[in-house]
Amino acid sequence: MTHHYIDDLLRVCPGAEPAWQQHLASWGGEERGTYNDLTVFAHLVVNTAATGDFGPADRVFAFLESALESPDEEVEGLLVWGLLEDIQTISSHTAGLQQSLAQRLGQKSLNAWRTIADAWKGNRSLADVLRADARKKSS
Repeated sequence: MTHHYIDDLLRVCPGAEPAWQQHLASWGGEERGTYNDLTVFAHLVVNTAATGDFGPADRVFAFLESALESPDEEVEGLLVWGLLEDIQTISSHTAGLQQSLAQRLGQKSLNAWRTIADAWKGNRSLADVLRADARKKSS
């Protein structure tokens, strides 16, 4: 089953449809998981922005900003630590692209972007990030 956020993102980013169809085909009917599905949109945002087309980024960021108006665990987990973190990580491979994308974020999304960046400071892997977070929560 496809998460409603994916349906929402397909509506705001119809240009993602070919990549989405390719993604579905690559899984061959197997359970994909929402985090895997969100990577389609992260790659679309980064790839189009890298060519100077910020339309998809602006639409995805507007959707994210709206979702962050009423944040809950699902928004935090999927849209922040799934989608936004993917965008941040993927865009880090192109000089200046992270900064260009961050400048287009609304305030709530920018705060989430900074939280993600702070979580990765001094950490080399997701396991490091999770351990650091667990230490913060236990102290």
